[in-house]
Amino acid sequence: MVHHPGYVETNLSYNEDQPNVIGKLFKIYQRLVDLDRECAERNYNPFFEKMTGRSCNLNVGTFKAGKWPSTVPGWAQLEARISYLLSETIEQVKEEVKNAIRGVTREDSWMSKYPPEIEWFGWFIPWIQKIEVPLIQQFQKTASEVLLYSPDIIGAPWGLDNRFTSFLRFLLYLYLSDLEEDFCIVLTNM
Repeated sequence: MVHHPGYVETNLSYNEDQPNVIGKLFKIYQRLVDLDRECAERNYNPFFEKMTGRSCNLNVGTFKAGKWPSTVPGWAQLEARISYLLSETIEQVKEEVKNAIRGVTREDSWMSKYPPEIEWFGWFIPWIQKIEVPLIQQFQKTASEVLLYSPDIIGAPWGLDNRFTSFLRFLLYLYLSDLEEDFCIVLTNM
């Protein structure tokens, strides 16, 4: 979450020295959109590419600001979700996001003086299941016999509660099917 704690909101008629922080935070939003594209171009994992055409994503999911239409917004907040691959660490990803935000802050005299705050929450370590595990091999064999084709194995780029099974040390193999296509998702490890 990136937010600017702001200041006391004022009426539009007193808007000489007080910027609209929506515009300030929107600059950070635009930089995060660019960072999303840069990460997608730089990172590749074939299992994730099969599902969405991308290996990682940075999505700004909420953008909140102000209290009333007739006042100059004195606070703004955005929340985002970022995925990353095993080749990166949480620390590296956080530093890249912080550097992107710092770059925007340095280019804006008001934000340089009143920088936004960054709050981190909800992190999980990425992992991948080895497909050589006997359960997966047996599923592929049985599925091929029953379905008359082998379902594709892909990576899940979203968060499912199944991600907790890696901490519980048991294997789980998720199989999804719809009317047009069957596919398998390997989500956990031993």
